[in-house]
Amino acid sequence: MTGESRLGLHRHRGVPVLSLYGDLDLFASQQLRQPARDLVDRALTAPVTNNPSGEGTASPADGRATTCAETSPTNLDPIRPDVLVIDVSAVPFTDSAGLGTLVALLQRARTHQAGVAVAGAGPDLEKVMTLMGLSRVIILSSSVDEAVRAVLGETPPGTSQAAGALKGS
Repeated sequence: MTGESRLGLHRHRGVPVLSLYGDLDLFASQQLRQPARDLVDRALTAPVTNNPSGEGTASPADGRATTCAETSPTNLDPIRPDVLVIDVSAVPFTDSAGLGTLVALLQRARTHQAGVAVAGAGPDLEKVMTLMGLSRVIILSSSVDEAVRAVLGETPPGTSQAAGALKGS
């Protein structure tokens, strides 16, 4: 199941979103773990800047360029480096190595004292993450927009899966 896997970093309403694309299997995990970790560090320590085209690139340690785009409608959205959304909606397959990579990214974000939300996990991945107890410390959302609303506190109480998880545990 080794398809091409890619990373992207952008902001949605000021919240950093790390997007993963493609199968997250053993091969992809070996290729993506360090570049993804570098992007988590970048997202939580230095803002993704706007430029006229709305595009930018981040160069992880391995030299592979990853696409970054600023998706905020204006430059007025506050930058929120204390939370991170990991978008897995374009990840059709995740094996145990891929799950390990996700957990490593969650742990890395936590070293920055950042809350974490995972957006777009399919039912199988969401079930595994819940069984592992991750839903107690992260927010699981069906979409990036829902995750961002949850981390910004715009979701009515009780509607996000882990409403108190952002700074908890």
